[in-house]
Amino acid sequence: MRREHDPNVYSMVWAGGGIRGGQVYGAIDRSGGAVKEKLYSPARVHANVFQAMGISPRAELTDRVGRSFQIGDGCPLLLF
Repeated sequence: MRREHDPNVYSMVWAGGGIRGGQVYGAIDRSGGAVKEKLYSPARVHANVFQAMGISPRAELTDRVGRSFQIGDGCPLLLF
């Protein structure tokens, strides 16, 4: 069994913010080095944080010169 850090796989624990408890999302292989199912991106993690804070992941902001941009491009996981 490998015990080093693997940049392709990471684990997270979520609590509060309306997230239902007792859920597992995704799976990794036996060695812990590759995702087996339900790969998701940092953009999806950000979308969940926004949703938990009551902010639409598709909300738009305006920068200092007046250009609008969407705060994220991910869609939330089904955790709520």
